[in-house]
Amino acid sequence: MSRANWRPNNYQEIETKQPYAQQYPFDPSLRDGMDEDDTLWKRTVRHVKRHWIIYSVLNVVGLALSLVITFLVVIPAIVQKVVDGNQLPVISASLLNPSPNSVQMSLVSTIDTPSAITTNLKPLNLSLAGPDNKTPFLAILLPEKDLKGKTTIEVQGQTAAITNMESFESFLAVAMYNKNFTMQATGTTDAFLGAIRAPVTLNKQIEMAGLNNLTGFNLGSPQLLTTAEADGTNLLATANIPNPSVLTIGIGNLTMNLAIGNVSIGNASIDNVVLQPGNNPLPLRATISLAAIAANIQQISKEQPALATNGILAINATGNTTTFNGERLMYFERVLNPVVLTTTVPVQQLLGGGGSTSTTASTSNTGNGTRSGNSTSPATGSSSRNGTSSAGGNSSKNGTSSAGGKKNGTSTTNREIAMLLARYIAEEKAPAHAGKKRAELWGW
Repeated sequence: MSRANWRPNNYQEIETKQPYAQQYPFDPSLRDGMDEDDTLWKRTVRHVKRHWIIYSVLNVVGLALSLVITFLVVIPAIVQKVVDGNQLPVISASLLNPSPNSVQMSLVSTIDTPSAITTNLKPLNLSLAGPDNKTPFLAILLPEKDLKGKTTIEVQGQTAAITNMESFESFLAVAMYNKNFTMQATGTTDAFLGAIRAPVTLNKQIEMAGLNNLTGFNLGSPQLLTTAEADGTNLLATANIPNPSVLTIGIGNLTMNLAIGNVSIGNASIDNVVLQPGNNPLPLRATISLAAIAANIQQISKEQPALATNGILAINATGNTTTFNGERLMYFERVLNPVVLTTTVPVQQLLGGGGSTSTTASTSNTGNGTRSGNSTSPATGSSSRNGTSSAGGNSSKNGTSSAGGKKNGTSTTNREIAMLLARYIAEEKAPAHAGKKRAELWGW
């Protein structure tokens, strides 16, 4: 028989058979223990009982994965969020013992963490940079610290190399010229919560108060010596330098150029300058040329009308050199030299004419073109016994008007200034009795 014509013997029977469900109807007595109230929960329980080994393995694997995610992702993220949420306020900072390539830095700050958890922070190399320069100028090492609640972080007297001079000068300029400034602090380390390690990245913009151009600088108790000292010093005073910031800066020995307007009159020096927060009274020694003042008195009078009206003289001081331990600190010179400090001094007080005064100061920075100043109160004095009164305007015993008086007008003021100047100029240049004649020559 060919394959095409093959048919099973019971072909007719197969064709006529009824469906299986109709041939073999379900017998309820054969349900094998099934109840009529069987539910999905009961079927699920039976399924789990049959495959409990598989489900146990899956639970262990899931738990392990969740612990890995918690330790490697969740906890480090929480620690990083705590660090990011802290402002790291600077309680105090200092730059001391400067050298051409390094400074000694100290820093005190605080960080606030949950008080219920103790976190061990490993040593951190903290890189510092100015706000406009991403290149760090130095790095300091924060020691290992246990953090719990509000914790103080302190670095004391670390000598740090200046890694980028341009960035360091930019930081000094921003701190010197502005009322407020920001400093960048970056670094990476590890934090441990027990045995759990969490990598931490620090990237903060720290806000600090600046030195505000040394606004408020003034000279107190200026005293002109009738006889110069051996080194040529003929002016002693107290330089009051304010520092409104929390930053202590050790500058070293500072020399300054002194000028009245465009007339150079000498130089001054202040040794061992350390600007601490608050007011800093520092002894100033100066060598000034009264001959230069006398020779240019007409120009000075034109530029400073207050000199003729009330005997107030404005003196400008600009940086010249800065040294520490005999080494020049060029980064300080490049930052300080553009700053012009202006203080006003009554001439009669300067030259010993009597009276008392309070001097004020204005500062200007040629780098940014800003200038700020305070008004000056004239001196108030009492009458003198030689006929020349103080700058306050009280008449003298013999009737000669004071520097601020109105009796003889401006000419009297200038003549008195001339007489006072003549007393301090060397005899061969201007005899003491030539004051009146010199005043007439000056055109007063």
